[in-house]
Amino acid sequence: MVVSVKVQCNRKMNDWNIPDAPITKKRLASYLGVSERSIFNYQLLASQYVDDFLSDYPSVCGKYVTAAPLTAYQAWVLCNVHKFLEYFACKRVLTDRLENDSRIQQSWGKQAFIAKYPEYFDDSCNSLVKL
Repeated sequence: MVVSVKVQCNRKMNDWNIPDAPITKKRLASYLGVSERSIFNYQLLASQYVDDFLSDYPSVCGKYVTAAPLTAYQAWVLCNVHKFLEYFACKRVLTDRLENDSRIQQSWGKQAFIAKYPEYFDDSCNSLVKL
């Protein structure tokens, strides 16, 4: 029998001040002051345009379990999407940048996250533990 248990991490990312990971989409929405639907839309954008985003979800039989809580990396990406949309207020501008600007794709990739926040690379902070 496999039981999933959330591991608490008491660190916060300084520039976004995101609550501890793993974090639910509902909690992230509340923290950012947006609707859960907005987080769902941010997740769709990130899944489509940020290569490493989906691979951070656990997978079962080759399919990603997107209902799982977000890792610190995923929360950071969704906060980047949120901040970008706050500034430009246009989804089309963001999708165009993500499609055509490799610098944005690289700066939102997992390697950029790890370089910026090496303390979050600890898997106990970023995932569910199977017992």
